Amino acid sequence: MIVSKKMMATGAMSLLLIAALMVGSLAVAHEGSGTAAPGLTVGAQQEESAEVANVKPAVIAVKLHADWCTKCQALGPILEDLTQRLGKDSEALLVKVDLTNDATKRQSQLLMSALGLSKVYSENSGKTGVLLLIDSKSGNVTKTLTSEMTAAQMEQAIRTASGASSGAARNAVQSPAEGSAPAKPEGSAPQPPEGS
Repeated sequence: MIVSKKMMATGAMSLLLIAALMVGSLAVAHEGSGTAAPGLTVGAQQEESAEVANVKPAVIAVKLHADWCTKCQALGPILEDLTQRLGKDSEALLVKVDLTNDATKRQSQLLMSALGLSKVYSENSGKTGVLLLIDSKSGNVTKTLTSEMTAAQMEQAIRTASGASSGAARNAVQSPAEGSAPAKPEGSAPQPPEGS
């Protein structure tokens, strides 16, 4: 019997499909029993996926990069340090938009569009060597960071922007014990300064 490469490939794909269906059947068969199918952690994977799906960044930090840009090259090591400083609990999404050539520009345009930041891309696609901080809720650029800043200064700016985005309502109302003066009731007359 003569077997062509095409027949072998089709047979292999069929086997993979059958295996996938069998694994799916095992998971479905055990779904109602309260126990996982042997070797499967479908429920745990679904829970992890749900956790990941619910994570939203407070701020998006977009590096406008081009290989030929000297400021971009200077920004590289600073951003590596910044990434380490921010750590795994950061509420910032760090994105690199590569404007080196037409192909990378197109990919960057598609990425920014997918993030809902087409306006930011079109307004800033000619700039390189900067890190834009963008409020993820409004899509507005809140600050521009440059290679003249240290990683510590950038970290502070990102943490401030993250806190402002995620805790604006919480931070807007402080109790007097936290160092702010008590709020005046609406419609109250302005008070003269003390000693006048």
